[in-house]
Amino acid sequence: MWALGMTALPGAQAGERPGDAAHVHALRGLDTSAAALARDIVALTERVPDEVRFGVYLTFNRLSGARSQIALTQALLAQSIEAGSPEEEDALRMTLRDQARFALWDIENTRREIEQEAHGLVRVDHRDAADAVRSLLSEVVAALRLLLVDQCARFDCVSET
Repeated sequence: MWALGMTALPGAQAGERPGDAAHVHALRGLDTSAAALARDIVALTERVPDEVRFGVYLTFNRLSGARSQIALTQALLAQSIEAGSPEEEDALRMTLRDQARFALWDIENTRREIEQEAHGLVRVDHRDAADAVRSLLSEVVAALRLLLVDQCARFDCVSET
């Protein structure tokens, strides 16, 4: 019975397009990195004085927002790959394209906010955490741009990158 189930897998991947595997891998890696960074920032909140804690929470909150964008993008990409029909795949990939556009806008704004605020951070450990988040967000932006280029090539849209 298990062998029969395995033969059905290639059909489930019928919607996989060139570049999908690389996008899945990149998003998974970014999610793993973001989770590790989130753990580090939570630990930092336990070490900093009360007057600094709010700023560290704000940095954590911004990272959490990016993690949500990554998770939604991952889910839409997986659903697009596993779509049951070409019409369903097209609808999901258009939603994926729109999600990637929004996530790109949101994460770029968040990265700029962190960059602007980093100059005023007094504690080195908080500044290092903010720099790590900003660096990770830059990687997310690059991954989203590549994903968006692929989706826009399929649907003949302007990627706005």
